[in-house]
Amino acid sequence: MGKLEFTTDEFNFYEGTIPAEITILLSLRLVWALRATLEGQLPGSWGSCGNLEILNLANNYYFEKIPEGFSNCKKLHFLNLGSNRITGEIFDKILVPCMTLFDISGNYLSGSIPKFNNDACAPFQSLRGDPSNFHDSTSAYISYFTHRTQIESPLPLFGDGDSFIVFHNFGSNNLTDTVQSMTIASERLGKQTVYAFFASRNNLIGSFLGSFFEKCDQVRGMMLNVSNNELSGEFPPESSTMCKSLILLDASRN
Repeated sequence: MGKLEFTTDEFNFYEGTIPAEITILLSLRLVWALRATLEGQLPGSWGSCGNLEILNLANNYYFEKIPEGFSNCKKLHFLNLGSNRITGEIFDKILVPCMTLFDISGNYLSGSIPKFNNDACAPFQSLRGDPSNFHDSTSAYISYFTHRTQIESPLPLFGDGDSFIVFHNFGSNNLTDTVQSMTIASERLGKQTVYAFFASRNNLIGSFLGSFFEKCDQVRGMMLNVSNNELSGEFPPESSTMCKSLILLDASRN
């Protein structure tokens, strides 16, 4: 059991949550339990998650807060907790800036979007291509689910094989206050990076997110959706020249 590297459970009907015996496995790299009717508190013990790369627990019935134990998962680059019943605030020690996908949309989270821990990101190996070309089954699984996520995403440019997508989705919660900065680490910036920041349907306040335009020249494309909030102020007049990489901007209903 200590050698298990992945587990996938989707469209099943389970009772309770993921056993702690799974979350503490040293070699675990992938957990995919989308739409599995899991419920209760999110597993709090992730102390041995040094190899965990992908965790998808979306569309379940988890509640209470996001565990602080995720901060120990230094290689975690894909975390989807969307469409649950999670409450509380977002823990700032989670390495969100290093993640290629961070989705907590459709929950009941409150408080602000923090200025996240700016620790150095672990090296990220992109597993693109045909999963059948990989020699080990875990890499093949990771490649398959990564490719599947790209296809199913509503974002444009996912079909562009040359793009490196970073998607952070905070939408449809009860988040307040101002957004302090971009949620992407400098290691994830680059001429192939398409950065998407979604935070629609919250209670965000303050002036328009002018700070997001400061690093436009360091990415291939940028997508912002901050619609249905309480933002105010003027749209930055220099944005057209300051952010030529802007692909999508939705600031409606503010």
